[in-house]
Amino acid sequence: MSRFVDRIKEHIQSIPRVESHYCRAETEREYIEGTKTIADLHRDYQESCKNENIPSATYRTYYDVFTREFNIAFHFPKKDQCDLCLEFHNTPADGKSFLQERYEHHLREKDLSPKERKNDIDSKIDRYL
Repeated sequence: MSRFVDRIKEHIQSIPRVESHYCRAETEREYIEGTKTIADLHRDYQESCKNENIPSATYRTYYDVFTREFNIAFHFPKKDQCDLCLEFHNTPADGKSFLQERYEHHLREKDLSPKERKNDIDSKIDRYL
């Protein structure tokens, strides 16, 4: 059984994650593109095992490992949806170059925002001490 569990974990860990945009400081949950279900992931896992000519675990075993050992959701929380990020991700590849610089600037600003907020909070605390 453990060889199945190890293989399932490897498969789940190989699934690309999408970074939470606004909620990342509030949650440890990871997100996967919302176009797949656990059943879809299990089918991908089975196909991978078939291609490697190794036996695969049942859906129930895959489901149990996925839900008990990982903290993954299939969609973004509603407050995670930023218009610029959605526009960039929904733009076809040939049109992304137009948005690329603006999007990269937005990501840099997004990373600075929590740091500035912490600095503001720390400075308010210092004034009261």
